[in-house]
Amino acid sequence: MDMAAAKPSFQQVLSWGAGPMALDVFLDPTCPFCARTVPKLMPLLQAMGERRLTLRLFLYDQPWHLWSGPLIRCILGAALVGGPAQGLAVLEAITAHRDDFTCTQALHAEGPAMDMTPRQVVRKVSALTGLDLAEPYGLEAVTTLFRQQTRYGRQNGVWMTPTFMVNGLVQPSLESGQSVEAWVGALSALG
Repeated sequence: MDMAAAKPSFQQVLSWGAGPMALDVFLDPTCPFCARTVPKLMPLLQAMGERRLTLRLFLYDQPWHLWSGPLIRCILGAALVGGPAQGLAVLEAITAHRDDFTCTQALHAEGPAMDMTPRQVVRKVSALTGLDLAEPYGLEAVTTLFRQQTRYGRQNGVWMTPTFMVNGLVQPSLESGQSVEAWVGALSALG
């Protein structure tokens, strides 16, 4: 893997489209509400059009989800090495298999995921995606991106996932349970 290539900014690493409206979506890969959101993001971009919308994903660790941090490192590493589409493919694989990475019970402190190690998490994601994520996982650039994305969320008052932000303003009216059509209507009304 060529790690010397130019590195995208934290706002570009998981970004699609080039429209004047910027939709920033803050996601935790093991959040059940984010798992409902992720499959609708590319259909949303297609419905809105890449000349109308810039879609940017920011990975935002919810600490009660035990493996979110290592999973975010896998996603960012994949995106750095293979581009946004590869990062999205890893995110989609994780959300499709989120039960493999989450603890059970209301306290998030029971179940098979409690017995995993970070290396086992990386190997499991690698097996799900067919990508060798061990090297990208450990990149210093991944740590930098993770920190930048976390700071960006904190600076914008993000405290839950998913959070939707349009042109720098959090939009609480956008929710994971809504349809793509509802999102298109809400975004169209904003400009």
